[in-house]
Amino acid sequence: MSDSTKALMLARDIERTLDGDGIGKFRLYNVNLPPVQSYFYEHDIFPLAFYKLNNNNCCYCSSWNIKDNVWSTDYKVPDFKNRSSEIKSKERMIPKHTDKIESILIKQEEQDSQATIIQIQSESEANMIDEFVTEITKRIDPDFIFTEDGDSFTFPYLIHRAEQNGTNLILGRDPAIPLKKPTTKGISYFSYGRIHFKPATIKLLGRIHLDKSNSFVCNEAGLQGLYEIARICRMPLRTAARASMESV
Repeated sequence: MSDSTKALMLARDIERTLDGDGIGKFRLYNVNLPPVQSYFYEHDIFPLAFYKLNNNNCCYCSSWNIKDNVWSTDYKVPDFKNRSSEIKSKERMIPKHTDKIESILIKQEEQDSQATIIQIQSESEANMIDEFVTEITKRIDPDFIFTEDGDSFTFPYLIHRAEQNGTNLILGRDPAIPLKKPTTKGISYFSYGRIHFKPATIKLLGRIHLDKSNSFVCNEAGLQGLYEIARICRMPLRTAARASMESV
């Protein structure tokens, strides 16, 4: 199939066509593999690899060669900027999207392990949101953004408050695209005797958003473990961070 994004659609069409009469007649493999991960496998590339780019003075004529091995145990990770930035909105006993913003906190870890706390507070919600956007996109410009509940509450809440105040919540690196609520819904799944809920992923264009409350890998193995899984399993960092052990 030339378009990997159509694989799951084709598999469902086959199953509907069989309608229970041909169960077991066809075996479908890798149909639920995400298109990005499928692209990595098809082109034998992986995240965080070292590449040599030959641009030939033309961005459309560029060629690149991989200078890395996915099974290497001695590799250099890119020097991510401000990768331990942390964002929190002020905690509430019972958080609701209708609650007005009281303050926004940004915690930025420095190289000497000292943390800088930036508190944004104003009588105007719109001003707080605009200042928050300025801090992230203009002053800090992090590669990683860490939250404690960014997928389930913080970012959906900030998106809603921005809409209510008629302003744009732009946290990615494309200044023309504001952050929007995800089009997909969260899912519930059963694992190790318990039912878990996995909220939809909030993606930031040009940055990696890691929700600590929704990342088994980061909590158990840290960033180095995340890098290793992303490389070996050929998964985008945001996907690897939210993957369970059954899916990697």
